[in-house]
Amino acid sequence: MIYDYKNISIEIWKDIAAEIKGDIEFYIYFKGKKFFGWAFTLDAIKAVMLRYRKTGESCGGIYFLAAGYIILDEITVENICKSINNMIEADGDDALDDYFPEVGNET
Repeated sequence: MIYDYKNISIEIWKDIAAEIKGDIEFYIYFKGKKFFGWAFTLDAIKAVMLRYRKTGESCGGIYFLAAGYIILDEITVENICKSINNMIEADGDDALDDYFPEVGNET
């Protein structure tokens, strides 16, 4: 489903209301570009790091790599849209180039 918010569109292909793990992937459409993002809660990151301690990944769970990720207090469409829009308002139209990988043009 695509959600329009001010000058951006966010595409989420999972049922966000059913999201219980504390993470969700999405696309951001802005000024003809398409970016990939992944939102996490702190609880979800903690769960990943605990799993890494058991599996030995990420040097035994001592770090969590976060390129293209955003940490939210709660996973909601409103929080995703507001936070992305705030990045653009605070840092300018090129902000998303700094924070999220571009995956193509808008379609």
